Amino acid sequence: MPGVSPLPPSSTHSPSAKGEAFIPYLRREILKICLADGKLSLPDQSRFQHFSELFAAYTHFQFHREAEEFKSHYWCLNPDHEGRSCAEMPPEELEKNAESIVSSFRSLAERANYREVSQAELERSFKDSTLVELATDVDLDDFKRVATFARGSSQRKIKVPRMFRQVEVDAEFWDCVILLLHFKGEEHFINAKQRKAGTPPDLRFKPGKIYTYHYKDVPKSDLELLFPNVRISMTRKDKIMMSVPAIGAAAAVMAKVGGQFAILAVAVALAMGWTWLRHQIDPLEKHNSVQALAALSAIFTIIIALAGFAFKQWSTYKNKRNNFLKLVAENLFYRNMATNQSVFSRLLDSAEEEECKEAMLVYYHLIANSSQPMTAAQLDAVIESWMRETFGTVIDFDIQGPIQNLGRIQGRNRAGETVALLTVDDSGHLRVPSLDDALHILDDIWDTAYRYNSPS
Repeated sequence: MPGVSPLPPSSTHSPSAKGEAFIPYLRREILKICLADGKLSLPDQSRFQHFSELFAAYTHFQFHREAEEFKSHYWCLNPDHEGRSCAEMPPEELEKNAESIVSSFRSLAERANYREVSQAELERSFKDSTLVELATDVDLDDFKRVATFARGSSQRKIKVPRMFRQVEVDAEFWDCVILLLHFKGEEHFINAKQRKAGTPPDLRFKPGKIYTYHYKDVPKSDLELLFPNVRISMTRKDKIMMSVPAIGAAAAVMAKVGGQFAILAVAVALAMGWTWLRHQIDPLEKHNSVQALAALSAIFTIIIALAGFAFKQWSTYKNKRNNFLKLVAENLFYRNMATNQSVFSRLLDSAEEEECKEAMLVYYHLIANSSQPMTAAQLDAVIESWMRETFGTVIDFDIQGPIQNLGRIQGRNRAGETVALLTVDDSGHLRVPSLDDALHILDDIWDTAYRYNSPS
């Protein structure tokens, strides 16, 4: 039966030839390779490890602030919120919070090296034939805001059901997809009948709330299946395959009852003719009701037979549709990684990890090649080449992000001067302080992080 098939263990996976900004390795793996690279002395290896630990702690501290700010905006728009009601929150404040949440979502996704799926890509995915043999429809008008981000593009060979057999096809996948959906208010979902009766709509979601989802291994042509308001029906092929046997069965039923109906029609005509003739001979003679009852009984028998056939076909359709829904739900269950507030928690962690790895690579290569000053473009090429030679991985390194992050971090060095962890000189070359100075800068930042400033 056509449907959704989980990825088989034997399906092959090949990475996309086009590099992405995402660095698919843990921070500790990057650190381990840097220390084993042979370009730092033993004392500097120890200092660089301490630098990486302090920088990660500082980054975590900054992201904690963002997490607290997000929670203060999301609690009233969270569909899973438990606690005091937000019914008294003014609509303008609610709208301001929604804008802040969407802005934070986009910022975190970009810093975690996701890229936004454009409206054109979404619409193309909706139109493309899916790996799941279903006819689908998504009404984007149900949402005030939609944001879709993806990371890790790859091509795989998978087996899918086609015409009663399994065939192997090439399919493009997103390794991870995150989705933000801000539903419109309840008024949008009330139909005319409900509005007249004053009854609320029967919905599986909470209107006006912001839902977020995090999925893995999503076919690029099946993005519409991630939307909670997707409407699913059978494809034209499935309808034909279901209609052909139905027509055959209907023909058999009609052939069976058709003969009975012809005999009944002749019998009723003869009976009516005979009754009319007898009535002409003797007008006072009563009609024979037995013949009428027999005719009605035969007619009801035919109607029941046809109704039974129609009900059987309707049940077959419902069972097939329910099987489709069950298969889709099972696949989404195994691909779902997080929902709602937990999506933001994962995004915060992922963005924090990516920023640490990027800063670590930038600082390491500038220290390891301190005798050869580099511009941003040159450093970008060095890091991409190093990743390709060391890990065999092609990435499109985001050089501007770590340059800005390191440039914003300022503290006092050993001489007591306030300097940044990265500066750009007049010739465009990148400069970083020595490892000893960098450790002093981070230590100074920690010393003043929780300092109480009295108004006096």
